[in-house]
Amino acid sequence: MTSTPTTAPPSGTVLARIAALQRMDAPELRKQWETLTGTSPMPGSTASLRQRLVHRIQEMAYGGLAPSVQATLEKVARRDAGEAERPVAKAVTPGTRFIREWRGRRHEVTALAEGFEYSGQRYGSLTAVAKAITGQHTNGKVFFGLKKRSGK
Repeated sequence: MTSTPTTAPPSGTVLARIAALQRMDAPELRKQWETLTGTSPMPGSTASLRQRLVHRIQEMAYGGLAPSVQATLEKVARRDAGEAERPVAKAVTPGTRFIREWRGRRHEVTALAEGFEYSGQRYGSLTAVAKAITGQHTNGKVFFGLKKRSGK
């Protein structure tokens, strides 16, 4: 069922509307969700639906997430979905060489259009290259001097 979502809380305070949710049964909560969002509620427990309604009422009254927070959440979601950006690879021109001496040996990495090449192997990130060199997880940007260590 789709209806036009309410853009602002109807009369009554936010706290009164939240208190009213506590007295509603599952069908009433589903109807409330449809009224507030214009969509059918996702499957879940009555308690979960009640929590989502509380959040929606507060969001409508006080505003949603700041755009910067929303952008960060979307970036994390893309990363978790396997759509991670490669910020260093995109910021670095293909062909750029990174040279680092570590434990008396010179290590040379070349930026590619997609990832990096080191010692005849392709890597998706500088961090993966740094791990191949050091044998442990190391921030690639810090290892190659593109970024200072945090807190220093």
